[in-house]
Amino acid sequence: MKTMMNNNKKAINKLTLSTLKNKTKTLFMFVSIILVTFMIYSIFSIGFSYYDNYQTYNLRSAGTTSQIMMTNLTKKQKNKLNDLDYIKNIGNQHYYGRINFENSYSDSQIVLSNYDDIEWKEDILPTIASFEGNYPTKKNEIALSRWTLNKLGYKNKKIGDYITLNINHQKQRFNISAIFTDYLIGRDQKTKSANVAAATFYFKDHHQEINQIGNIIISNMYAKSHSSLYQVTMVSLKDKHQDADKIMSQLNKDLNLAKNQKLYSFGLLANKTDGLLSIVACAFLAILIVLSGYFIINNIMQLSINNDIYFYGQLKTIGTTPKQIKSIVKKETLFYALLAIPMGLVFASLFSYFLVPYTLRRLISGSAIENIFPCNVSFSPFLFLIVIIYVLLTIWVSSKKPAKIASKISPIEAIRYNGLGNTSYINRSFSIFKKNRILSLAIKNILGNGKRNISVILSLFIGLFSCLTIYSAISKPDYNILFARQQPYSFNIEANNPNNEGKQSDITNKEISKVQSLKEITELKIVKTAYSTVTGSSKFLQKELGKKNSFAKESNHFKATIILLNEDDLSHFSKTNKTDNISFLNGDSIYLLDTSVSRKYIKDSLSIQNNNGELIDYKIENLFKEDSNFLQDAQNYLISDSDHICIYMSEKGLEKLQIDPIYEELKINTKNVNNEKLQEKLLSIFKNCTIAFKSQINTIKQLQPIINCFMFVGILFACILLMLGIFNFINIIIMNINSRKKELATLEAIGMTKKQLYKLLSLEGIIYFVISLVLLTIIGIPLSKMIVSLFQNTLYYFKYHFSFLLYFLINFILFIICLITPRIYYTKTKKNK
Repeated sequence: MKTMMNNNKKAINKLTLSTLKNKTKTLFMFVSIILVTFMIYSIFSIGFSYYDNYQTYNLRSAGTTSQIMMTNLTKKQKNKLNDLDYIKNIGNQHYYGRINFENSYSDSQIVLSNYDDIEWKEDILPTIASFEGNYPTKKNEIALSRWTLNKLGYKNKKIGDYITLNINHQKQRFNISAIFTDYLIGRDQKTKSANVAAATFYFKDHHQEINQIGNIIISNMYAKSHSSLYQVTMVSLKDKHQDADKIMSQLNKDLNLAKNQKLYSFGLLANKTDGLLSIVACAFLAILIVLSGYFIINNIMQLSINNDIYFYGQLKTIGTTPKQIKSIVKKETLFYALLAIPMGLVFASLFSYFLVPYTLRRLISGSAIENIFPCNVSFSPFLFLIVIIYVLLTIWVSSKKPAKIASKISPIEAIRYNGLGNTSYINRSFSIFKKNRILSLAIKNILGNGKRNISVILSLFIGLFSCLTIYSAISKPDYNILFARQQPYSFNIEANNPNNEGKQSDITNKEISKVQSLKEITELKIVKTAYSTVTGSSKFLQKELGKKNSFAKESNHFKATIILLNEDDLSHFSKTNKTDNISFLNGDSIYLLDTSVSRKYIKDSLSIQNNNGELIDYKIENLFKEDSNFLQDAQNYLISDSDHICIYMSEKGLEKLQIDPIYEELKINTKNVNNEKLQEKLLSIFKNCTIAFKSQINTIKQLQPIINCFMFVGILFACILLMLGIFNFINIIIMNINSRKKELATLEAIGMTKKQLYKLLSLEGIIYFVISLVLLTIIGIPLSKMIVSLFQNTLYYFKYHFSFLLYFLINFILFIICLITPRIYYTKTKKNK
């Protein structure tokens, strides 16, 4: 005969609801879970949003989703590409000509581009925005970027309107089928986007440097009736995280590329370790967040059980089983979770939706990336799921131990239970404090609850450590280090002389004399160049030149940029061998870069063509080698076209060639780096010249918004972690006071005054503070320096700057909180009683 079992589900549910009648505890639990959910979601939402926006920014800047670009491929090689198992797809991009303006646009061109189906849909479309209309299909249909429409003077034209364009000196009428926004103009106001890669390389091949390029997309029907002037092949890899050198070497081998076929990479790692430190940093931050969230939810659950332990003891007297008590505890926590988590997610979503875009817009306002960096919020279902699972899992794990305690406790033990554990051993450990009984008692109370207090101290330490580390790492960028390595001159004015082979420079004696008259200038360095062709003295040297400069090869000669150096310039650069400069200064020898030829060809000679077409021999005196110091690396003296051999020569050496040099670049230094008035004067002098103008002032303006953005996100994360730590501390104080009500009443009954009680509680709070402070000082600061040093290669111009002001400020705030919180809550408890 089976035993009759009572269905106690309704009774269990009623008992669970009865535990929720304690309004203070319910409100506290409810708000706590909402706050934790809000903080966890907000942190990850900001991180995900910034990551997504930064990825979009990089995509827009690159102008392609492909990873490899190749030039001059044959049909057979393209077919072979499609068959390679590591290739995802390939697309083709063509350049068909340019728009001719009535007024010459020396630094801007509007080009005609055509893409095959894969190139358009897979590579180009994801990099543009606000595409309206239809891709052109008819012969007279075109799609234009909004920048191009403005440049052409058709700002108010709409889809369906007709415009007349002068293409390759022939006027043609087109119908606008689509308008879109592209991001061809980069931070330095030059086009580097792969949207117009075919046009860019056409200009490069013809030694023309065009700063800004607008794009017009023509239909396939138009393309079939005209000849393509240049074509590039864009290659997407199945694995986007491959080593750049390795994959390019593999492609070179698989396709057996010729000398005139070039490879370029987009967004591939320079080596396999690139980005590893960023992953480690994100993982470390995630661990800190998870730990802080776990500590606070765990302590909240402990507080809840301690408040109701007497109630669970009474349930035992009426026959409630341990399993039923566990069920009550778990249902109670589930009730809090089901209501609090959705509300936390709603508040966090509203916070992210309104505050994150606004803050990002303010941070990048007025900067060079303002129009290309998006300010969107990521609302990913995956993110919601992660937060919900994390909070539910944390609540479930945190409720297991309290549920176990509640289920096993007897009615008599429940009366005596205070949640503090056995503290008798501490009475023997602090004899040195016997003269100060209150301090001794405070230490006993803190250390007697070790495990719980460790979580509080760790929470406080994590928050303090995060604030200090992030601020110390990125609060003080040292632009002098940045400029010493990348931009040592206050101003660089470069003429638009893209290897023009003897044509007049845009910088003339007139402009130079005006610059020399400016009193604010402390140093003016004038870089002069000339252009010619060279050939090697031996077939072995000729072959060596061919390996490294094949693109510029014309029969047996190679294009060369001749850069003039004086004795002072020569002394600054790092050389492979020690040599005297007499032969160089007399014009009998030259210097090359060690990237041009091998060192074994030192003392060989190059034949350089003079103005009359005759060859003049120059001995290769030495090679300039790479140097980490910007000013000591000859390659940085003038950033020349990589397809040309760079030859360094003296004035006397150039006289033999009878070639007149042209002004290439002015390098200017001034005492005051932030001299904006001088910048305005220089821009005014060169207002009628086509130049590339770089200044340290503009570099700082471009970088500062990005640094501010990183600072905002980092400090926000750190402050939220600190808030979690403080909230955890408040929880433990409330738990301790609630658990020790009888103990405190007993102390009062045997003669302890109210002043002494307040002192005891304040000392307990201060002990938490002191332990956190000691950990921060002894462990946190050295650990902070070590972590920052790991990123020194990436953030090389950020020096670790320990802020005593921040150190004292956050510790002072924490000290006040630790001092007054126990007193405030105990006073409130007594009033309620």
